[in-house]
Amino acid sequence: MVWAVSLRGGPWLVCDDVWRDVGNLMDDQRFSTGLLDMSDAARFLGIPRATFHRWARGYPRGGPLLHVLDATPRRAQVPFIAMAEAHVLEALRQAGVRPARIRPALTRLQREFGREYVLAAPELATDGIDVLWDFARTDEGQGLMAGHTGQLVMREIVEDYLRYVIRADDGYPRALQLRHCEPSKVIMDPYRAFGQPIFEGSRARVADVAGMLSAGEDPQVVADEHGVSIDDVRTAARVPSWATPPEFYFDENTVSRSVRRLLTGLGYCVHTPAELFGSREASSGAADEEWLERVTGRGWAVIGRDLKIYERPWELEAYRRARVQVFLLPGPGVRCAIGLSRRGQRPARSELRAVRQPAGAGTAVIPR
Repeated sequence: MVWAVSLRGGPWLVCDDVWRDVGNLMDDQRFSTGLLDMSDAARFLGIPRATFHRWARGYPRGGPLLHVLDATPRRAQVPFIAMAEAHVLEALRQAGVRPARIRPALTRLQREFGREYVLAAPELATDGIDVLWDFARTDEGQGLMAGHTGQLVMREIVEDYLRYVIRADDGYPRALQLRHCEPSKVIMDPYRAFGQPIFEGSRARVADVAGMLSAGEDPQVVADEHGVSIDDVRTAARVPSWATPPEFYFDENTVSRSVRRLLTGLGYCVHTPAELFGSREASSGAADEEWLERVTGRGWAVIGRDLKIYERPWELEAYRRARVQVFLLPGPGVRCAIGLSRRGQRPARSELRAVRQPAGAGTAVIPR
């Protein structure tokens, strides 16, 4: 029998065996508990943030490739299983598989293995490579593999990445060693330290070691405090430097697609109301208080055009409560950056800056 199930990016049609696999794992915290936001997940895996976002949201020709959780306020979206899936997907990408064309192949693997989470399934390392290779030679699989890809090389690369996956008795991953943190051995285990990356052995969280360094502590003192090596301290120092650019949210009043194209072209991640609410229809006419509640805590900078916000004290107060940074673009050639501040007061005139910037070398002009 075939079931229509509503998974993220669905509904998808899956057979009885796959549905049983999903049902058995719904209460497993490896699959159901968010541990990281997408930016941190990409950073720890050493994957470009925009790439991780595309994998999580899906390409135009198919649904999401990762099982991330739905976006809700104050909840991390990336569960442990999505970290393992992204690790394996990166292995496939390095082996010559094109992720933008892999969705039909994953559907084939689901039918072959009777599993929903095929990227994390133990069969991927054995029969899965053969299935992908054979699928790439069908009409449906055209373009899945890069021209230089060989089956033996592909298998070797994937097997190398899978050495970092530690599996439970059910065959699914129970822990993941973060390859990008070598030579230190950094582990993500959903049952330890709330799933945050830790140094194996000392169990010190990478974020805690990095935090002491950022506060100006001597590296040797940090190492002694957490029971880690100097090499581990260097790894923690490197983590914040895997810098990810700021993410932006365009409110309903930002009408120009050219602004979005400019920012995405520069490597920035841009979120839209349709993405935040699930569809363009659901986002249409949403009150500021509603989308601000959803944006709060995500660290996104808001870009808009509504300069009349200062004439509506209740809306201004909603922005302040949300504690977001807002950039307002009032017109062609004018740059207006307003820090709706955390000080709880209206910015002084000196804080409201409108700067006319002529186009030219060294300037980034945001068109209307």
